[in-house]
Amino acid sequence: MSENSIYQTPLNSRYSSQPMKELFSGRTRFTTWRKLWLYLAEAEKELGLDITDEAIEQMRAHLVIQDEEFPVAAEEEKRRRHDVMAHVHTFGLAAPAAAGIIHWGATSCYVTDNADLILYRDALDMLCHKICGAIHKLSKFAQQYASLPCLAYTHLQPAQLTTVGKRACLWIQDLLIDLRNLERARDDMRFRGVKGTTGTQASFLQIFNGNHHKVEKLDELVTLKAGFSDAFIITSQTYSRKVDADIVNVLGSFGATCERIGGDIRHLASFKELEEPFEKDQIGSSAMAYKRNPMRSERMCSLGRHLQTLPQNALHTYSAQWFERTLDDSANRRITLPEAFLTADACTLLLDNISSGMVVYPSVINSRVMQELPFMATENLIMAMVAKGYSRQDAHEEIRVLSHQASQVVKGEGGQNDLIERVKKTKFFEPILNEIDGLLDPKTFIGRAPEQVKKFTGAGGEVVRALVKYEGKVQIAEVADLHELDRVPSDSETQNALEVVFDNEAVHRRKSSLAPGTAQRPRHLRKPTNCFVHSLIEPHRDAALLQQQQQQQQQHQQPSSNTSGVSSPVPGGEEPAPAPSYEGLRSEKVADKNPDGSGNGDAAVQSRLLTKKQISDMAFGIRELAKKLAHIRIKMNVRNVFILAKAHDETLIGNTREVAEWLLGQDANYKIYVEKTLEDNKIFDTAGLVGDNESYKHRLRFWTVELCQQRPQTWDIVLALGGDGTVLLRLRFEATVMRSQRHKNNEGSSRDLVEELIGEEAEDAHTHRPDGTHNILNEVVLDRGPNPTGGSLCHPDNPVILLTAICAHTLSFRPIVLPDTIVLRAGVPYDARTSSWASFDGRERVELKPGDYVTVSASRFPFPSVLPLERRGKDWIDSISRTLNWNSRQRQKSFKEWEK
Repeated sequence: MSENSIYQTPLNSRYSSQPMKELFSGRTRFTTWRKLWLYLAEAEKELGLDITDEAIEQMRAHLVIQDEEFPVAAEEEKRRRHDVMAHVHTFGLAAPAAAGIIHWGATSCYVTDNADLILYRDALDMLCHKICGAIHKLSKFAQQYASLPCLAYTHLQPAQLTTVGKRACLWIQDLLIDLRNLERARDDMRFRGVKGTTGTQASFLQIFNGNHHKVEKLDELVTLKAGFSDAFIITSQTYSRKVDADIVNVLGSFGATCERIGGDIRHLASFKELEEPFEKDQIGSSAMAYKRNPMRSERMCSLGRHLQTLPQNALHTYSAQWFERTLDDSANRRITLPEAFLTADACTLLLDNISSGMVVYPSVINSRVMQELPFMATENLIMAMVAKGYSRQDAHEEIRVLSHQASQVVKGEGGQNDLIERVKKTKFFEPILNEIDGLLDPKTFIGRAPEQVKKFTGAGGEVVRALVKYEGKVQIAEVADLHELDRVPSDSETQNALEVVFDNEAVHRRKSSLAPGTAQRPRHLRKPTNCFVHSLIEPHRDAALLQQQQQQQQQHQQPSSNTSGVSSPVPGGEEPAPAPSYEGLRSEKVADKNPDGSGNGDAAVQSRLLTKKQISDMAFGIRELAKKLAHIRIKMNVRNVFILAKAHDETLIGNTREVAEWLLGQDANYKIYVEKTLEDNKIFDTAGLVGDNESYKHRLRFWTVELCQQRPQTWDIVLALGGDGTVLLRLRFEATVMRSQRHKNNEGSSRDLVEELIGEEAEDAHTHRPDGTHNILNEVVLDRGPNPTGGSLCHPDNPVILLTAICAHTLSFRPIVLPDTIVLRAGVPYDARTSSWASFDGRERVELKPGDYVTVSASRFPFPSVLPLERRGKDWIDSISRTLNWNSRQRQKSFKEWEK
């Protein structure tokens, strides 16, 4: 049967984008189920359950459900009347070694609810990026028309003047509220996790023989594997359907914004002041060929209205849930939630399209302004007469009479407003006759509208601050085409983006295989990367792919005289250099973007064919790229400043006050946070610092440890008055310690690595006996414990890992400088006679037993070194010299020669 013979929702066939439709497709949903089953099996294996490596590998190899598997699952569901068990069976056929352990201990809602949360999170993230694109375009529109006066309306009647740009800012402000609501719904979303049939985790407690720690660890591991930082502690069989209601409420609110904006545009189109984009061959009416209907705005209003009706449905579903769960939510949610996201997605496409090409007619706007401006200018005319010494009451009466006469012409006769002509012809107003035209300049009636637009949308404004985290991740085209719906969503982990500027001295680099001279692909075809460094490499790699493809095409087009399959010799007896493999490059790129292979049915080919020169040029290019990274400057929109002084150092209180006072006195209106203990400190003198300045009172604030824990994202920058220990008071690098567990079937010392440990355990705190006598043969060792021991110094431009032996037993242990691209594992041998200890920036001390190891890798969060641009190399050396007192010695006392 043809798809045209059955009903299809218009959201799928007409309105929504391809990425959003794919996100809520059966393939994505059931593939997500398989990923969740893999996460569960991996975590259960790590915690000691008997799951083979073969089972895990087969599950990984068949994560993406294939077309031929859908009929199998459908037939099984028809037989079993259970969709989840049908897909357990189908997955087991694809991964027979895992058939017996798939879904071990879980309930259906483990995959259905958790998969829904993953899809909703990714859909919210996609909507955030699309709304940002529309906000960006509307802000450009607002800036362009920031000073164009137009009629403002209250009660849909002409009021005072505003500007076209200021009105657009009203739309943007509502969209920013929607953006914040969407971000909150996305970022506050928690995982259901591994909770069992009624949320008690009873089945998993039984599987792990009553080990509560392992059950909690299982929940934690699966949550992290799914990309969530937190899971609900309390659930029933499902997560609370109030989460769904919250999400749909946010989407419904966005739908209201879309209808509000569309309604304004439709009214303005009726006034002929503004039009939405109109395609070259678009038809407005089948009967009236001249019509240009605002059909996009009408469609956006229609979809927005539908979206506003859905929150009531979600609320009814939540309130109708009884006790731990009833199934009357299932069918409703299958329709309501995807439909809400698809509708919101359709609204974003329309909003993006409309905002990218609105047409403004200044002449029409000015004509409508001048029809009403004379009435608005009457107060200015009265004030001008008073300034000339005339009575206000007399001027008011003259204006009243003339206004009523002009109003009768407009309303009774359908004529033009001739109030100003009447004023000019009235003898009473002769003293201001030369001033009247100047008093009628529309720009004198718009107040601070242009300044408000600039402050709102300009550098450092509310719009820029909201969009900066999406910079480089949102494809912003000049004109959005409703037929080009393939927008690329970003990862759900959202970090604050920074504007990066390169110095002129660092832009010169040698052309190599990383930077060929071919043209880059069009911007709209390039997908954004999530890594800052890769964003620099990406254009070169794209160009390399294009170059290699062109070379291969040329090779295929050239006829070959050698048909025997043996390559022809080249002069000099050298073998010809193998041509770089385009497929290898393409697959390598796919593997970089998707290292776990998810979403890709084929195994990634991580190989390239390169000549020696290409390898050499690539190495040189990477070295030059490293130099380029060393010369970046980061521009930040700083508003909230966190000042941290060295703990318990009273001498720095005055310095803290001095820094705070200087920052408060700047024009940037910084909010300054200092330690709460300084609020009543006599040296800091809060009252004297603030004085009678209301702005200072509002902007000087005090932080506590609790505030730091609850709202770490509050501050844009931390100013530390002290050394690295002061910085580490709030910041520390992360390290993962792999714990080993004794083999159950072996009473010896054999151990398997199955657990992670991050942080301290109770057994780390050991006591000791202060008294005792020891007979020493060789040595006494005083261990510094977690205190730093010092090591080689490394310039900030060198991203390396330093491996330094402390008091090595033999001279065979030497300091080693390793690249930061490797993962270093340092462990205690299984046959070691004693434990070792690991500490992390002096903050923790963890015992490493035989078989345990520490994994060290470069952090995702770089710790930037702030160095003056004009003396980067010299300043760092000078600071080290001052700190370590190089080439300095204590001044010696003078002496007096002995008398002979």
